[in-house]
Amino acid sequence: MTVKSVACGTLLLAVGIGAGIPLILMAWFALGFAGFPPGYAIYFGWFLGVALWIAAAVPTYLRTRASDDHIQWGAANFMIGVLVAPLVGAIGALVHGHG
Repeated sequence: MTVKSVACGTLLLAVGIGAGIPLILMAWFALGFAGFPPGYAIYFGWFLGVALWIAAAVPTYLRTRASDDHIQWGAANFMIGVLVAPLVGAIGALVHGHG
């Protein structure tokens, strides 16, 4: 591993985190507009974010599995970054409860 590859991976992770936060906001708004009360929209929004991540991760994996290693690692860093916000929120919601 070179410094350039580590820096590129760190950048993709940060961009993924930046993309994961709007994903959660969109999930909350979608559930809110669907008629969920605010507490439930936030509670279930975390899980909707994880479900949307899974729906995006499977095609990403299938598309990059035959690619070069640096492409695979870049996609993995980005997708892990996107997962950080929904997963931390979902774990927090499970530990704390809803309402």
